[in-house]
Amino acid sequence: MNKNLTFIAPGNSIHSFKWISSIAERYDGDIYWITFFGTDYSIPGVKQIEFKRNIKGMLSAIFFIKKHVKGIVHIHSLGFHLLFFLLSKFVFIKNKVISTPWGSDLIYGKSNPIKLLILKNVFKNSTLITCDAIFMKELIKDIYPLAKVKVIYFGIDTDKFSFQERTPPKSGAFKLLSIRNLEDVYNIESIIKMMGIVSQKKLNVQLSIYADGSSMEKLKRLASDLHLDDKILFFGRYSQDSLVNILANHDAYVSMSRSDAGIASSTAEAMATGMVCLVSDVAENSLWISHNVSGFLVPNNDHKELSRNIELIVKDKIDISDIGAKARDKIVTCNSIAGEMEKMNNIYLSIEKTFVW
Repeated sequence: MNKNLTFIAPGNSIHSFKWISSIAERYDGDIYWITFFGTDYSIPGVKQIEFKRNIKGMLSAIFFIKKHVKGIVHIHSLGFHLLFFLLSKFVFIKNKVISTPWGSDLIYGKSNPIKLLILKNVFKNSTLITCDAIFMKELIKDIYPLAKVKVIYFGIDTDKFSFQERTPPKSGAFKLLSIRNLEDVYNIESIIKMMGIVSQKKLNVQLSIYADGSSMEKLKRLASDLHLDDKILFFGRYSQDSLVNILANHDAYVSMSRSDAGIASSTAEAMATGMVCLVSDVAENSLWISHNVSGFLVPNNDHKELSRNIELIVKDKIDISDIGAKARDKIVTCNSIAGEMEKMNNIYLSIEKTFVW
């Protein structure tokens, strides 16, 4: 049997797809993708198998692994997959396991005593744990101090999201872009309030909101109450295929999220294109953006400070071309998918060398 690598990862997640497709370009062996969450994405050469999201489905997946898999099992996301991991131990899965918890797995899991106990067991029995933020590494170490943890970012395709030099438009509106979901945590309300201030100052700024969510109607009412119907355009949900063009057609990106798990992928993608990003100074955003150097950090929930930074940009008092170039450099150096997945592929190879085939 040839060596192989098996992912237990949601089949409806763009994050799973990007990671596995990038590894498939590098890995010299067979790859299986086991999913309990749909098959929205497929990858040439990767055998994807969907199992029912119940005990019977998990047992079927486990016996598939026992029969076919001779190699590493890499589990992405530790929500539902906690049960899969626990069950696999009862039927003596011997494969070496890499675990990659996502942000919500740790943030919500650590507050549940039962999940916390299972997380500790997963970390204890994982050959390696990867995560995409330093604060997540610290959370993992808090749960199980002996855990072997490495920060591997999901990474940005810096070829797809290529550099585009931007300067303030000499005529027409300065176009701001928001693409975070329309939920309370992402604080789109502050962005709309900022638009109210810059509109009162007669600045020619237009805001495009490409997103959907439970706060859509509330946010539309707020925009209308502030008489911004002609300044704020709601486009609804966007497709990944259209994102490059959406970014190219705007001058600056804005996010006032109250919480992030590491850098948001949308922020990193915007930075990769050389777009000036104005983001809330929460979580680890300050590790990625230096204020007034590679972007702008705005105090949490401070729409007035956000408006002041927008005014500086629109009045051409800041070299946004230079800021955009430095933003791009940061992503290329520290968060390109090519670099991160090359690191990960080398990790797979180093673990495989310890196998007795």
